[in-house]
Amino acid sequence: MGAARPSMTEEGLAEFFEAYIRLPHEHAHRREDAPPGARPVHIRLFALPAGDG
Repeated sequence: MGAARPSMTEEGLAEFFEAYIRLPHEHAHRREDAPPGARPVHIRLFALPAGDG
C-alpha cells in the first residue's frame, strides 16, 4: 500500500480509527514514567473521502 491512497469502507475506516486511538495507550508513557529523552508529542489523524482524480 505504501504512500498510495488506500480504499476503505465506512466500517473499515471506523475500525482503523479505533486501532489508531489505541496506539498512544500502547506506546506512550506517563510523564512520571517516561524514559530519558521522551518528549510530549502532538498526534493528528485527518481522513476524508478522496476525489476520483
